[in-house]
Amino acid sequence: MAAQIEISLKPETLFDVAGFSVTNSMLWTSLIAIILMVVFVFTARRLKEVPGRLQLFIETFVVGAWDFVHGIFKDEKLTARAFPMFATLALFFLCANLFSFIPGLGVITVSDAPLYRSPATNYSLIFVLTFANFIIWQLIAIVSGGFFGYAGKFFNFSGGNIMERCLNFALGLLDIIGEIAKIVSLSFRLFGNIFAGEVISAVMLSIAPLFIPIPFWMLGLLSSVIQAFVFPILIVIFFQMAIITKEKTTETAS
Repeated sequence: MAAQIEISLKPETLFDVAGFSVTNSMLWTSLIAIILMVVFVFTARRLKEVPGRLQLFIETFVVGAWDFVHGIFKDEKLTARAFPMFATLALFFLCANLFSFIPGLGVITVSDAPLYRSPATNYSLIFVLTFANFIIWQLIAIVSGGFFGYAGKFFNFSGGNIMERCLNFALGLLDIIGEIAKIVSLSFRLFGNIFAGEVISAVMLSIAPLFIPIPFWMLGLLSSVIQAFVFPILIVIFFQMAIITKEKTTETAS
């Protein structure tokens, strides 16, 4: 008989601190962030000409991330601005997703709630990160193209006749919907893939706890690694699209 499993969309509360509920996702978001900061500070203070395994991994990751971001922007100054955000999000979600595959961690419970829950399965966290970056790339577009150039993208009255003007205005309104849709699509992509992977693994493990779940576990592992990079990559691409607003506005005006 298959074991009964409980699936919750929202994080479970582990304990209260001064009337403030601490959920499993919130706890591990803080712990992973602290662990990464400690590791990087420790490594930075003990740099060696012949790097050890930890230093070599960090240097490889940093150099690879820098080269990737630079390949998008083709500019040292812009790369230096976007790189910290990209590297931080990618490394954070990579660690958070891989923690789910630590043997035995998922079965530990506190107050009848699982101790570990990946931060990527907390939609509130993903939404806040997405919305914050959405505000940033809108501000970048305003600075790059000017306020009127930015507003002209959504309220476009250009055209040779009344029909063209109405069509351009309608397309501009659709751009507003498209910008808002980025928040939903970007946040649900990461949340949906990671949450669905954990649900499938849990279901298969409850049905057949021996060898059948292994392919689903491997697929979930692959998806966790890929999705950890897809989210920051798309954000960087949106940043790059916002920066070239001025060029597009100039071409349209000419």
